[in-house]
Amino acid sequence: MSIKPAPSPSSVVARARRGHSWLACACLLVLSQVGPSLPNSSTGTPIADGRIIEEADVTIERLRKVFDAAFLKTEITRSGALKVSDSGDFAYISLLEGMDLIRISVTYGFEDGTRLADKLELANKVNNEVVVTRWSITDKGKLDTDYYLSYENGVLGYQIVRSYKRFLSCGVSGLRKDDKDIVK
Repeated sequence: MSIKPAPSPSSVVARARRGHSWLACACLLVLSQVGPSLPNSSTGTPIADGRIIEEADVTIERLRKVFDAAFLKTEITRSGALKVSDSGDFAYISLLEGMDLIRISVTYGFEDGTRLADKLELANKVNNEVVVTRWSITDKGKLDTDYYLSYENGVLGYQIVRSYKRFLSCGVSGLRKDDKDIVK
């Protein structure tokens, strides 16, 4: 089996203009940009050729490079998490290293005076209707949503960015379930 080289950015834009899926073309563009900047450490070959980021190489700094290559704004917080922003929306990325998991999360506040019963009702409603993400109420009474991606045995940069994007869309879907307008 031969592996094709990553397409050039100009060929990706040309595909999009010819009517190919913008999402697929954007993913190809990310791969064309990630490949040269993030070589696979064990082989020295670009990850854009379909190789994975090895488990031992999954770090916050490596994840930052993946998101930067996808043209997303990133910053490392004081707690060591990675904040990734896309068109005003954002999520925090952290590693659960003992479990080989990437955690994508956002925490929302509630309007003052919101009853615990209403908070729990919203979390349960969203969990029943938006199945990709998990929604819960924190000890401090905030609404937390998260998603976990395994990096055991390695992970593709594309898979990480795609999971982040999917997480954001699920967040929007979940917040639409707030028919009492209790989330800040």
